Amino acid sequence: MFKGNSVISLFLREARRIPSDHSLLLTLLIAPLLYAFFYGSIYINKFEEEVATAIIDYDDSELTRQLIFDLNATPQIDIIAVQHREEYIDHLFNNGDVQVVIQFAKETEKDVKLLKGTTVLIKSNASRFLPANDVVQAAATIFTIAGVGVRMEYYKATGHYQDVALQMANPAEIVYKPLFNRNLAYGDFLIPGLLVLILQQTLLIGLAEGTARERQKGTITEWVKIGRGSFGALVGKTSFYLVLFGSYAMFFHMVNLHVLDVANQASTSTLLVLFTVFLACIIPMGIWIGLLFKKELLAMQVMAFSSYPLFLISGYSWPQSALPGWLQVVSNLVPTTPMLDAYVKASELGASLGTILPQLMHLSILGIAFWALAYFQLEKVKKADNL
Repeated sequence: MFKGNSVISLFLREARRIPSDHSLLLTLLIAPLLYAFFYGSIYINKFEEEVATAIIDYDDSELTRQLIFDLNATPQIDIIAVQHREEYIDHLFNNGDVQVVIQFAKETEKDVKLLKGTTVLIKSNASRFLPANDVVQAAATIFTIAGVGVRMEYYKATGHYQDVALQMANPAEIVYKPLFNRNLAYGDFLIPGLLVLILQQTLLIGLAEGTARERQKGTITEWVKIGRGSFGALVGKTSFYLVLFGSYAMFFHMVNLHVLDVANQASTSTLLVLFTVFLACIIPMGIWIGLLFKKELLAMQVMAFSSYPLFLISGYSWPQSALPGWLQVVSNLVPTTPMLDAYVKASELGASLGTILPQLMHLSILGIAFWALAYFQLEKVKKADNL
């Protein structure tokens, strides 16, 4: 039966092991902070501004020239060419020099003033869907405002007062207020999940590597002996990484999100509970995986390839419900899935513990399973290695 002093001894043992091993030092102490700031800084601007856009203006009227001026005044659009023929603009588009082409038809101004309506063709490079969407959204706003203005002038010319003309021109005003990710920024969407993935993968790789090294160097006996048994050995090792990566987690949330200007609505108490449950699930998972290998290098290589698959099946980059059925089952066996769901709800939506209780239960069940796997694998290794 383990005692408190054995947990402290194992805690201090782990604290001494990491600085003495360059690989563990890099993975567990340097990489989490370096990756968090490096990868996060990639998306610090969050928007792609001044997307190269070209105009084909067959009308060349006062209205289209005003629309072109208004389009170029938006931060999303940078009009680099205005032509009255397609050949040159098509050349720019096909070469990738412009991402969006906006085309005004002949007699655009005449048709609009007669309230006949007109067609504005927008051709975008959808292989880069983010800038294309930003330009289309900005253009739609400009054209909607212009259309309302033209209709209002028409109704004023027929004898209606300005207020009445405005109401007739725009009878149903749409008030669009995106919640949580209020700027609709890709960076605000990606960064929280990225920080959780960095936390998880550096911990998993470091733990798997370090535990495999215990087996490779023949120090399993020492580890278990200090812990006074397999369970005590697991508790002692877990305590160190729970404190270390719990500190990282709070640092990421309180410092990184602030520096990167990402929404942070979660309460400290909610985050403490969430990250404690998450880490208590991830740590035995990493130990169990490490015990499956006799060589440190092999464990590190296997875990290094797990980052993208775990992220892609987590339901963060693509809805879990849209995954094939068998992948949905696999994703529910990975702590990343409920953790990302809970963390986004807590940090961006300000969800309480009651709201994320299903995800906490999911993590708890996985944690119990990984604790059992780690315990029985450690017992198996002891017998196999005659410890």
